[in-house]
This record gives sequence, C-alpha cells and structure tokens, in this order.
Amino acid sequence: MANENLESKRWLIAGAAVIIQLCLGTVYAWSVFKNPLMKMHGWDGKSVQYTFMILMGILGLAAAFGGTLVDKKGPRFVATIGGILFGIGTLVAGYADQTGSLALLYLGFGVICALGNGFGYVTPIATLIRWFPDKRGLVTGLAVMGFGAGAFFMGKIAPVMIKSFQQIDPATGKIIASGVANTWYIWGVIFLILVTGSAQLFKNPPAGWLPKGFKPAATSVSAADSFTLGEAVKTPQWWMLWSMLCLNVSAGLGLISQHSPLAQDIYKKTFGLTGDLTPEQVAIVAAAGGAVVAYAAIFNGLGRLFWAKISDNIGR
Repeated sequence: MANENLESKRWLIAGAAVIIQLCLGTVYAWSVFKNPLMKMHGWDGKSVQYTFMILMGILGLAAAFGGTLVDKKGPRFVATIGGILFGIGTLVAGYADQTGSLALLYLGFGVICALGNGFGYVTPIATLIRWFPDKRGLVTGLAVMGFGAGAFFMGKIAPVMIKSFQQIDPATGKIIASGVANTWYIWGVIFLILVTGSAQLFKNPPAGWLPKGFKPAATSVSAADSFTLGEAVKTPQWWMLWSMLCLNVSAGLGLISQHSPLAQDIYKKTFGLTGDLTPEQVAIVAAAGGAVVAYAAIFNGLGRLFWAKISDNIGR
C-alpha cells in the first residue's frame, strides 16, 4: 500500500478509536442510573455503589491483560472481544434491573462490562501510538478525550430515556418499571454495533513504516531498549508512576461516581424541595443531575486532550 494511503488510513483508525472510546466512556455516567435503581428496588446506596467499584477494579486488570493480548493477537481481535463483552454486559445489566437482581447487576455492569471496557480502552491507545509516532500525545489525547466525553452524551440522554420508559401504577403512584432496563437494552445494542464495527478498522502499521517526513530523534528509545514488565516493576520510576496514577484515578472516580446523586441533593436543598416530589419535579431534579455529569465530562475530555497536546510540545 502506498504511503499516501497509509496516511489516510491512520486517520480513519483514529476516528474509529474515538468512536470506541466515546462508547466505553459512558460508564462514567453511572451515577445517573444509581438513584432510579435504588428507588425501584429499595437497594441501599452502598450496595448499588459496589457495582461501580467492582467495574473500576476489573477494568484496570482487564486493561493490563488486554495490553499484552494486543501484542499477541492484534488490535482488531482484542477490540472486537471488548465490544462484544461491553455490549453483552450492558444487556445483562438491563436484565438485572428488569428482574431486580443485584447480583446480576454486579455480574453484568461490574464484571462483563468491565472486561469489555478494559480490552476496548487499551487497544486504541496501543494502536494509535504505532500509527502516530509523530503525534503521540495528540492522538492518544484525542482517544482518551473520547472516553472522558462519553459521559457527556450519556449524562444528557440517559435521564430522558429513563423518564420516557419509566412506568408508574396510576392507582398507587408507585414505580413499577424504573426505565433503566430499556435504556440499557438500547445502549447495549448500540455498543455491540459501534464498538465491534469500529474495531474492524484496527490494524497495526507495516513493520518499519514511518509517517511521511517524520524522522525519529536520535535519542529515541528503541524496542531493544524497552523494559519487560518484570524489569519495569523493579524500577522506582514504575512505582512512582503507578502511585501517581492510582491516587489520581481514585480521587477522580470517587467524585465521578457520585456526581448525579450529589447534584440532585444540592438542587433539592437549594430550591426547598422536600418530601414526595411530583413526577415533574422528579424529572427536573434528574435532569439537573444529568447536566452536572455532562458538564464534568466536557472538561474531563478537554483536559485529556489539552495536556496530551502539551506533552508533545514540552515533553512528558
């Protein structure tokens, strides 16, 4: 394939990577589902929150394993498996709401979704680094920006979908269907189509290929000088990086997982909403929670892109 075709192909792969990350990043909007699930099934907040804790733990492990799998099986295979698992996990989570099974929610959203998310998250990054040695910071920032911004769309759309699918018994006024199940069913199918479809565009560049006009710096680290995992964990730099990321992610996810409930509580206190709310008030409060999730996602995504681009200019 001519170098010009490879140039256009790499940007096509970058576009596919953003689509995948947008889908996977919707897990950051978890908090918009939390209150509807608690109200519908009478689950306490701690029990429901375990779902997100399980997801984040398994996601990290899956990403670590997925990175090694990309080298062995190729990016298309790993991203496809990730898309299938992520879509199926979302469907299982919907069935968990429909049947009122907390254990099934842990399995679907906490385990299966997390495995798919971990495989899907690491693959675009590993692939883009190979295609864009001249713009590593920019394209990886673009990809992870998609992950951060995925919650924006889910934060704005999910509350509307949940409200439209919610069913209330006219005689008692009690919720008989939260609306979460149908919302997740629809998104599960969307994820299966978009993530697995975009994954088919993934492919590593030919050995030795470089972008037109790009000349690696003489000080660049060669593959022969790279560390194996066993060698890396014996260095203080690895543990410093690991600790930095662990603390950073823990603080961020701790807040992200509570965005919507916190915003809803603040909104109700600010406007003096107490006791049983009318359906209209419930919808307004839920929309306020979703809006905070969406706005946080915007800055999350922009920050990822901004700092990644800066790293290209001043070094990492």
